[in-house]
Amino acid sequence: MERWSYDYSGGGIYIEMTNPLQGIQMQGNYTFRNCKSYSQGGGMYMSTYQQKPISINCTFLFLNCISRYGGGMLISYSGNGDLTQLGGNFSFENCIGQLFGGGLFIESASNDIIEIDGFIFIECSSDHGGGILLSLVDNSKQIINGGKFINCEASIYGGGISVQLYSNSELILNNSCYFYKCVCQECGGAIYAYMNYSLPFQFKIRDTAIYGCFAEQSSSQTQYHSGFGGGIFLTGTGDYDPSTESLDFRGMNINGNYADNGGQSLYVVMPNLIQWCKSGVAGEYIKGNYSDKYSNFEEIEGISTDQITFNSLSLDSVQQQQAPLQYYWVYISILTKAQATLNISNVNQPLLINLEGYNMFAKYFYVKIVELEEI
Repeated sequence: MERWSYDYSGGGIYIEMTNPLQGIQMQGNYTFRNCKSYSQGGGMYMSTYQQKPISINCTFLFLNCISRYGGGMLISYSGNGDLTQLGGNFSFENCIGQLFGGGLFIESASNDIIEIDGFIFIECSSDHGGGILLSLVDNSKQIINGGKFINCEASIYGGGISVQLYSNSELILNNSCYFYKCVCQECGGAIYAYMNYSLPFQFKIRDTAIYGCFAEQSSSQTQYHSGFGGGIFLTGTGDYDPSTESLDFRGMNINGNYADNGGQSLYVVMPNLIQWCKSGVAGEYIKGNYSDKYSNFEEIEGISTDQITFNSLSLDSVQQQQAPLQYYWVYISILTKAQATLNISNVNQPLLINLEGYNMFAKYFYVKIVELEEI
């Protein structure tokens, strides 16, 4: 299908299923080239309601497709608890979602379970979610197996994936997912994730590489902060309970990522961030392959506050309050400023020394002043 256009949804294929007794099965090879819709699903739009299991095992190529929501494809799925599997060979190349989901937009409903296997996104772009935009509502589950995101870009959040998790929703990245040189102009070069930490949810990174991704400080955006989380930007509201192990990044592999203002590979905005860092053994649930001995402190950073407060702070205040996360699971004292004031007229306190830094606790930090003879 080439250069197809539709005013509303589905530039190439439009599927809307309302009979819960029907299922969807697709096989074969499909190519959507230069397809466009003015609303949803530049190449393909699929909407279902309480369907029987959906199985799609095809070769799909979405090339240069454009829409406002889901440049290549949009899936709006209201399931009944059965597993929907999308597999075969899905490729999205140079697709544009003008607002959400450069390659793919997935809008789930309660009780959905969607598993996508081996999807590839190359040079796709959007405001939110250069590769995929995921909206995971209550009791929905999304599994991404072996997804590849290469040179994808978001002008706001999530160069590869942008996701919002609601109550009892789950996101699992599995089976060698790969993000390479994905970029955002605000936060989350590879992944942007927002959630209410106090609600039940699951976000697990089991086997995912994030290499060479970048969060750029926006020159035009002044309302919200930008340039945080070159790999992942994790944010939300509410207090997180580390005992639930809802956040588990033990399968995260990071290398060569960069952010202009904080968190080269990971930046976390969380009110009780310190408690999460101290859970498990030596930050095991948060650091992935980060090495306490060899990695740079700036690789994984964060701030103990919620998203609303974070946005209300000035950039200077954020950078003063943020800290490398390793400081919270090991005691490392870092001296950032030393100032000495000499006042010979004050007999009782002629010399005043002011030291500033991180983890400089009273009982654990000592200063030795050595007096040198006058030469």
